[in-house]
Formats: sequence, C-alpha cells, structure tokens
Amino acid sequence: MRRRPRAELRIPSRIYPGDRLLVEVSLESAAQTPIEFVRLDLVSETVSRSGDGAVARTRSHTRAELAGPGALEAQRYERRASFDVPANAPPSYDGTIV
Repeated sequence: MRRRPRAELRIPSRIYPGDRLLVEVSLESAAQTPIEFVRLDLVSETVSRSGDGAVARTRSHTRAELAGPGALEAQRYERRASFDVPANAPPSYDGTIV
C-alpha cells in the first residue's frame, strides 16, 4: 500500500501584521508517489462580538502553489513559500479574556 509523503512545515514563532511570512516545507516520499498538486493555503479569520451580541467575521485567504501534477520520487523535497501578512491584520492573542 502506498503511503502519503511525510510533510513537515516550519514557520517563525512570531508573525506580525505587515510582515512577510516565510514558510519552509519538507516532503519525504518513501516510494514514487503520483501527485495532483502541492499547495499551501494561509487562511486567517477575525471574529469579534459587539456589546449588543452582534458577531462580525472577517476572513482572508492566500494560496501558494509549490508543485503541479507529476510524481514525487523516493527522496526528500524542500520547498519555500512566502505570504504577505496584511498590515491591518489583528495581532495574535493567547489567552481567555480580552
């Protein structure tokens, strides 16, 4: 049975609005594996709630195509992509109360 390639994604530990996000991807295939594509999608969603309970959602989506149709040979592949983080993107918050 053919197995999926092993994938590893590396991103910076901190990303700020207005920055360029550099992403490194490693794919390791144990056997020749046909592929339709390899792509990365950066999706961000902001959810806010006003005092009256109304919910507002803002979503953005950017895609990087890393490979098209073909085959991965039994080896390790390194790919890179970059995404521009919008300057008006909200900062991350890791907590329970704002």
